[in-house]
Amino acid sequence: MIFYLIGIDYKTATLKERETAICLRKEIEQYWQQVSPGKFALLNTCNRTEIYAAALSKGEAETFAKSFKANFATSFRNAYFIYGSDKIFAHGLRLACGLESQLKGELQIMQQLETWFNQDSFPILLKGIWKKIIKAGKGIRTKSGLDNNKVNIAEIVFSDLNRNNVLRERTKVIIVGTGKIAEIIARSKHSLFDFIFVARREKSKSKVLARLAKGKTILYDELPKYLDEADVLIGATSSPHYILRADDFKNLSGIRKSLLYVYDLAMPRDFAEDVNDLSFVRKKDLNGLLSTFYQQNSYVIRCLKLAEKFIEEKAYEYKEYLNNEKYTNWLTAQPACAKTG
Repeated sequence: MIFYLIGIDYKTATLKERETAICLRKEIEQYWQQVSPGKFALLNTCNRTEIYAAALSKGEAETFAKSFKANFATSFRNAYFIYGSDKIFAHGLRLACGLESQLKGELQIMQQLETWFNQDSFPILLKGIWKKIIKAGKGIRTKSGLDNNKVNIAEIVFSDLNRNNVLRERTKVIIVGTGKIAEIIARSKHSLFDFIFVARREKSKSKVLARLAKGKTILYDELPKYLDEADVLIGATSSPHYILRADDFKNLSGIRKSLLYVYDLAMPRDFAEDVNDLSFVRKKDLNGLLSTFYQQNSYVIRCLKLAEKFIEEKAYEYKEYLNNEKYTNWLTAQPACAKTG
């Protein structure tokens, strides 16, 4: 039995292709349930979709991967294919340490991997290797200093607002969405902000976030009433469709006295492209924010270089372990006369 993966990320697929893959999650799961039942795990993060699976041979794995790419060509036409336990292990370590994330070294990716790994539906065949990946990844993060890097997406947004002189007493910030990004923002408890959390249907999750941030919560239908006074609008939903277009802001033209800073942190995107055309809006996405962040943070760069070094060492150790295990298994299987020569 061998392990392989097929996937896309922000480096190999366009934003539209990644958005499509997330929207097709159920169809992707159904496909793999048919061709490889009980032998696959689908990993979805904000910037990647990967399928980890087990096969009887490299040929079988390549056949499954080729067929999958053909069936889901709208997203996976440029997908990468990684084959073999040693390469899966090395790739998994890079994920766990945040080296494959847009926000390099992020803390959240390890939490996402652990949640994914601890699902009841996670296949037994993949548990052994992923248990080793997560354990080794935690060790590398600690040893390299990455776990001391407390920078997250909230801090990066706040830094950008500070550079643009938006931070002032009682800055009004609206967050649409109640998921992980919204929680990170809520836990930041920034003293200068008046936070408003927007719920699509029911308020239970947004009320929890509002209590954390000492803010308030509203329903999505109430959003237009608050946009005219907002300083910042953050999109962080899991909606498969745009939640706001330029037309939704048309009543603000001529009313607003200052710029509205719009941060689209969702995948798929929350705000349509035409929002960029509004004269009173400054729309930003993760790519632009991160470019500035890495230019200004030398500590994170040093930690990332150390993590690269430790990953290479640990991957080499694991490869040696696999080679020794194969030799031991082969030797055990030989007749007594073969062992003695």
